[in-house]
Amino acid sequence: MDKHAMTWVRENEALLQRLTPRQRDCLRLVANGYRTKEIAIKLGISVGVAYKHISSACQTLGVPARGQAARYLALWEQQLSEDEMGKKLPPQFLGVSDPADLPSGVTVTNDADTPAIELTEQQQDHFVVSAVPGLMDLVPMRIRGRSQNDLTTVHTMIVIGAMTLGTIVGVGSAASLLTGLTSLLRP
Repeated sequence: MDKHAMTWVRENEALLQRLTPRQRDCLRLVANGYRTKEIAIKLGISVGVAYKHISSACQTLGVPARGQAARYLALWEQQLSEDEMGKKLPPQFLGVSDPADLPSGVTVTNDADTPAIELTEQQQDHFVVSAVPGLMDLVPMRIRGRSQNDLTTVHTMIVIGAMTLGTIVGVGSAASLLTGLTSLLRP
């Protein structure tokens, strides 16, 4: 373990606490090797927003590199979890092993039809966004700071075809509109 990094984490804990939950989410994914576009897809946000969260986190921590910020966050969260481990009680069994041990008149029901986890509206929205492929999955665009985009030849041809089709439809609609307006103006 890097002593310099641990010293920095201990000395700058207040800065780490100032990170927003979304900035922390982004930095955790950076620590796992995700690129900004992948982070955006995974979190259901735009690439620009993901980039902004990461750069704001770096600015808050006063570090120049996103990998360094992610490393400091990971060390700090590891330190927190180790501290919490000492405060937690060991796991305890809270169930009844045999229904026969229950007092008379008490019945045990199995609610197998009831879902175990209820999703909040925000979680449902995130689930829909992550389940349905977005435009970024179909047409990966250039990420700020990179000289090239991620379009393959096939993707490039699809994009050109879609743009051509859109142009043809637009021109056709404009021509129809003009023809209709012209016929209205004639006596």
